[in-house]
Amino acid sequence: MIQLANTHLAHGMKFDYPAGWLVTEERSGEDLTLTAADEGVALWSVTQMPGRPDPKKVLKMALRAFEDEYNEVDVSEVADVFSGHPAEGIDIDFECLELLNVASLRSFITEDSTFLIMYQTTGDELTELEGVFEAMNRSFRCDS
Repeated sequence: MIQLANTHLAHGMKFDYPAGWLVTEERSGEDLTLTAADEGVALWSVTQMPGRPDPKKVLKMALRAFEDEYNEVDVSEVADVFSGHPAEGIDIDFECLELLNVASLRSFITEDSTFLIMYQTTGDELTELEGVFEAMNRSFRCDS
């Protein structure tokens, strides 16, 4: 099992992340996004939406953004669990700058908020980073 060197704790959310990755914070209205990213193209993010939109609608809007940005997008549906909550999910393969890229999106709702977890990297880096993303997902906790 992969051990992650750092822990980020803020706004009632906690997750572990690798050494050398930088965590940033961005607000859009009431929504808050925390993003952990390496120096390359890999990133893991969580968005907290206090308005509690339906997780399926959140995923549809996110997928639409990918489809608007990239010509060819392949999607598969998945189910997952985050912080003890069942999550709707999609895995996306898309091409950017002639590279295969992969993104995984998971959304779940709690008493207080809806959350969207997204992680992505290039297809070439996925084998190396898949365990890191899984460890980050397992470490995620939210108070709400």
